[in-house]
Amino acid sequence: MEGENGILNQPDVEELLRQFELFEIFTDTKSFANAPLQKKLTGYNANPTYIVLDSVTHLEVARFAYTNSKADFVKFLKKGLEDRPAFISQVRFSGTTIQEGGQDIVVLKPKGVLKVDAGTDETYDGQKIRVYRGKFSGSQKFIVGKDLDGDGKYPLTVHLVTGLYDGDERIETLSVSHKVYFEVLD
Repeated sequence: MEGENGILNQPDVEELLRQFELFEIFTDTKSFANAPLQKKLTGYNANPTYIVLDSVTHLEVARFAYTNSKADFVKFLKKGLEDRPAFISQVRFSGTTIQEGGQDIVVLKPKGVLKVDAGTDETYDGQKIRVYRGKFSGSQKFIVGKDLDGDGKYPLTVHLVTGLYDGDERIETLSVSHKVYFEVLD
């Protein structure tokens, strides 16, 4: 894609790319140590992987992996220039695995699905979405990972990322993290 005649060298693509602030993380063989960071940030192992972030909130607007299709890549770039997050409220958990002796150890494994308030169906930007008004609650069951050897106290961080809207106008982006500790006993 980046070769002499690749998509990135096409005049219309170059014009679009000039409208972005570019940041690169190299994960080729010389800098393979960045591969876990790429996986964590993008969810992809493929090279290259592209992510466009909103210029104000730094929330994700669009994501794309390697392609030979100029039309698909241009569509991705144009979506990125809309500067509006393709926003989905998210609940993420950190601390379900730990690194010990250079190996990933599963501490907690989600059991079943995350249960949340039902919310209501509405339309936003032409798409059906789930809207939550007032209080929000959710619950998730976990089981202790079979790789965990012994007892101990472990942190689990719950991240909630969502937004406040007035119609189609995003008023505020909320990102709340809460750390809880759990103890594994024999």
